[in-house]
Amino acid sequence: MSASISVDYYTDPMCSWSWAFQPVLERIRQNYRDRVRIRCRMLPIYEDISQHTDPRHSLWGSVRDLAEHWREVAQQTGAWIDPGLWLEDPPETCWTACQAYHAAARQDRIVGDRFLLMMREAFLKRRLNVARMDRLGALAQEAAGQMGLDPERLMRDVKASWTREAVEEDRHAAAEEGIRERPTLVFEGGHRLVSGPYRLFAGVIDVLLEEKAKNVSAGEGGWTVKAK
Repeated sequence: MSASISVDYYTDPMCSWSWAFQPVLERIRQNYRDRVRIRCRMLPIYEDISQHTDPRHSLWGSVRDLAEHWREVAQQTGAWIDPGLWLEDPPETCWTACQAYHAAARQDRIVGDRFLLMMREAFLKRRLNVARMDRLGALAQEAAGQMGLDPERLMRDVKASWTREAVEEDRHAAAEEGIRERPTLVFEGGHRLVSGPYRLFAGVIDVLLEEKAKNVSAGEGGWTVKAK
């Protein structure tokens, strides 16, 4: 039995840095498969755009500044990002998309991960405001044909109290870990990385898998290492 590790991935469907990080995330999934179990956890950027502030980014004072921030992320990372949505139809909240992820994941974890990517791509590349229920509903209908998502069930669940509670639970976990950045990956044992190149994550994963394999072998051999 091969060793495996668990990872909590803190993100927001509308996060530009998470979109830029997507190729690294997909490479981790493809190369490590079941050896790295990734759980997505939602950390909304804001609940009400009219009250959104972030002291770490002094430029974030208006939707025009947010559009400029997206342009900067695109320039720094090479990710395909269209900032036009901020000038045409800025989303009032990030919570709708975060709750939609949990609604989709309740149907099936893999479907949830795929729908998260679909929302992110629609938002950052297609100028589709997934904070609006009509736009989200149209995207859910599109997903029904691509990944077997039940769109009617998703649209009911995104309004349910349990999806909001699920996001609240993720936010509480992030607060306990002191996590504020997106994307952040928290590995077993508390190791964490914020964005970065694939080789950085692969190096940490390889070390953790090697340590886990040694512990598994020790257990199978009939002895364990006790902390002093």
